[in-house]
Amino acid sequence: MFEEDKNPEKIYYTIGEVAAMFDLNVSNVRYWENEFNILMPKKNAKGDRFFTKKDIGNIRIIKELIKERGYTIEGAKIKLRENRDELQERMKMVNSLENVKSFLVQLKSQLENNPAEKSIASVQQEAHDAQQSVITFIAPEQPE
Repeated sequence: MFEEDKNPEKIYYTIGEVAAMFDLNVSNVRYWENEFNILMPKKNAKGDRFFTKKDIGNIRIIKELIKERGYTIEGAKIKLRENRDELQERMKMVNSLENVKSFLVQLKSQLENNPAEKSIASVQQEAHDAQQSVITFIAPEQPE
């Protein structure tokens, strides 16, 4: 689960927090800000950068293209221009799958560590919650 998912009321993230979220150097985040016009963090009078959740989503896409898929900076720019909506949807699906995986790993760990303490009702409720997460992932609600 990503850091921004854990703190829903947080509006802005510092460049250090963003770099840590994605296991990047701060200089790498600054460089991408200069290269990609979709990254537009707010800056205070001192010049400190404050990234929004939208910026973080865009960094996630950029990292996927450059670090995971091996695109060059120019290739990533072209891909973003051509298929930005498709890339955003793909990243939402990946994030949903990571959340489901995290939940299932946690559930497995709890069952292995405390099998006698789990009631059938609580296991059924957790299984129902997991099922709802998967259903939401497979068939998300479409805006009207």
